Amino acid sequence: MKPRILLTSRPSDDAAPIGESPFREYVYQSYADALRDNGAIVTIVPISEPEDAHVILSAADAIVVAGGRDVNPHCYGQDPVPETQEPHDRLDASDFALIESARKTNTPLLAICRGMQMLNVVAGGSLYQDIAGKKQHHPILPATYEERVAYRHMVTLETDSWLAKVFSETRIETNSIHHQSVDALGEGLRIVGRADDGVVEAIESTTDWFAVGTQWHPELLQNPEVLFKAFVDEVSAHRSAHDRREYI
Repeated sequence: MKPRILLTSRPSDDAAPIGESPFREYVYQSYADALRDNGAIVTIVPISEPEDAHVILSAADAIVVAGGRDVNPHCYGQDPVPETQEPHDRLDASDFALIESARKTNTPLLAICRGMQMLNVVAGGSLYQDIAGKKQHHPILPATYEERVAYRHMVTLETDSWLAKVFSETRIETNSIHHQSVDALGEGLRIVGRADDGVVEAIESTTDWFAVGTQWHPELLQNPEVLFKAFVDEVSAHRSAHDRREYI
């Protein structure tokens, strides 16, 4: 049986044309395709009430927390700097609760870009609010989406990390579509990937909970199947050993 993997949606109210509902939510097809093409059943999760997170996860085998706008700095005890995007507090509360519930229920997690940053915040860590133009391999983001997606830099992975095992090497080329990054590392996590300018690009759980965060967007690389197939396989193996779903 295929594993059922949840995929978080993102708000698009700030992009809604006049006359259309300002309350739409979306997912990029690249996420869903990368999961479906590698053997998962994908269920999209809208922005949800925090108290519902446990029930939402109860019938799933894993969750992917996607990229998106900046996390509100108040979540990690800071005031926003001018470069930080306008927060979406309901989104922050939803992502926080889903990740925290995944940790408590030992639900495998893949956290991408903003998702990785929120994983670190949930674990008690903090973020650099703006690195664009201040780090050698992280220039100010181009104006167009196409230019942002095209930019590449190298990441060095820890030799004993899950990601190094997946890629069968410790130097990989990734994209870079972010202006924030991990600062103080959260409890129960370790840094397993850095760019050559020192920016944290990947983290993994140090506990029995399977949780991996990538600052880059693997779904937008030329070989998304490398990471996503490994994640789906990991989820399938975890389900076989720990069937924790509750059918309600």
